[in-house]
Amino acid sequence: MNRRKIHNIVQYIKQFVFEYEVEDVVQRIESILSDFQIYDVFTDEEMQELQKELLKLAEKFEISESLKLTFQIDPQLAIIPERKFSLRDEKAFRKAYLDSPASREFPFFLKMHINKLEHSSQ
Repeated sequence: MNRRKIHNIVQYIKQFVFEYEVEDVVQRIESILSDFQIYDVFTDEEMQELQKELLKLAEKFEISESLKLTFQIDPQLAIIPERKFSLRDEKAFRKAYLDSPASREFPFFLKMHINKLEHSSQ
């Protein structure tokens, strides 16, 4: 596997706005690559590594979209100190998401993360 090649492709993609959800990356990674004018041939191992890296970008996109939605529904939640938010800060996470009416609009990724938090705290 050519790790440098994967790294360069991911860095190239990061230069642009990545507006794909996790489901998009899983189901149509070749189409996403072609959207960025990447038509290279990848080994199975390279494709798995590339998918892993693009999933990280997709998760960030879904989180940012959920934050935007949450703040539109309840602007009071936008008052987080220094406008920073960490998923590790469970109290802020629960206040911003679980107690919000926007929780019904969560992407699948965030629902999975909530379940992991709840199971790990038990």
